[in-house]
Amino acid sequence: GKPVEVLLEAKKDIELFYAKGDSIQFTSIKLSANQIQILRSKVGLYLKASDGAAFKISVNGINKGFAGANNKAIKLTF
Repeated sequence: GKPVEVLLEAKKDIELFYAKGDSIQFTSIKLSANQIQILRSKVGLYLKASDGAAFKISVNGINKGFAGANNKAIKLTF
């Protein structure tokens, strides 16, 4: 993996799971509507959530918009 910074902006309450690098141990974070969270990793990042439209993402300063479709589970790798 490579260094990455992902900014998450919650649009509604959501629980996300992330792992750094090739780790299989996921960490859970809960975000409330309008809350912002920044995840940084020096070795890549894996992110999953149950609702891709619950939050917007920016990757390394580039706005990517909503992470996925409404009420659709997403799995993203950076």
